[in-house]
Amino acid sequence: DHFETTYMIDARLQMLKEAMPLKNRARVHLHLGPRDVLARVVILEADEIQPGESGLVQLRLEAPGVAARGDRFVIRRFSPVVTLGGGVVIDARPEKHRRLRQDVIAAVHELETDDPSQVLLHYLNRAKRTTSRSLELASELGVSVDTLNGYLDSLIEAGTAVRVPGNENEFTSAEHWKGLCEDIECLVAAHHASHPLQAGMAQGTLRTALGERVDAPFVQRAIDAVVGTGRLVKEGPTLRAVDHIVTFGPEQETTRQAVLAALRSAGALPPDVGELSTAVGRDDLDQVMGAMVSLGDVVRLEESMWFAAEVIDEIRGKLIQFATDRGEIGVSDFRDLVGTSRKYAVPLLNYFDSEGVTERKGDTRVLL
Repeated sequence: DHFETTYMIDARLQMLKEAMPLKNRARVHLHLGPRDVLARVVILEADEIQPGESGLVQLRLEAPGVAARGDRFVIRRFSPVVTLGGGVVIDARPEKHRRLRQDVIAAVHELETDDPSQVLLHYLNRAKRTTSRSLELASELGVSVDTLNGYLDSLIEAGTAVRVPGNENEFTSAEHWKGLCEDIECLVAAHHASHPLQAGMAQGTLRTALGERVDAPFVQRAIDAVVGTGRLVKEGPTLRAVDHIVTFGPEQETTRQAVLAALRSAGALPPDVGELSTAVGRDDLDQVMGAMVSLGDVVRLEESMWFAAEVIDEIRGKLIQFATDRGEIGVSDFRDLVGTSRKYAVPLLNYFDSEGVTERKGDTRVLL
């Protein structure tokens, strides 16, 4: 269980002097370890490799193989089967490369170093939005887990690698960790600027904004780390900057006060959103109402059922007094007590149940 199978291998290929020129995408027999696997040779730096010369290649296998960095191999022509050359595995599990790309060639050249710590750092940098596990890294590097841990400790001590908080067996580069944490803060700040009436940014929205190739548990650990620094605050499923406050524009503040006045005067028989929209006449009423909920101005019970917070407090007081005196309260008693209809009475009682004020016992409620 130490090694994983692979369909691609980056390698340095050395051609024999007496061999024929090797053209790009030539089909060959790849002799690697105990196996003979058919493969295509994708030449990264040129269109062909001449006899006696060497070049960087990506071997694309037609059947799964097993390899580790530093393994030796031989290639032979598909037909007639004659030896063409051999080489050394540079990367046993690379991404699929495009040819003649200087960034690709430079990255493969970096892996030819004799310094295993630098190779390890390259692997950590390659995994941009996810973590790397020690067993996977040991397999890629072709060393034991104990040897790998020694290299990782050196990188962590040098400040170039990070052990991801929450899991001692997962690692990333310090550069990527810092970049991810900064991206999280910047995205939350940008959300505040674009949506000043919202209390925060949903964590699901944040993960989407970070891109498709992102590991959700990794992002969650980064979020928790930033929250731990005190720069972000987690409130339920949302995140906000520590200094963020909901900001109403002049017209929105007018709407806020109009909504509060309407809900306060309506008491336990509040207008629904449609009626409020007609009365207030603003397109962004939903946003204003959402901000009012986050500020504690109003309480939302159902999709279109809103109460002023003061009205809820008053109803709670009446409910507690009645249930204290009588021992329990039914829906009809509650409806008459607060001057509402059954449409609102049941959702209100359910709300107080969820708040821990009351508990349902058959058709009645008792105080908790």
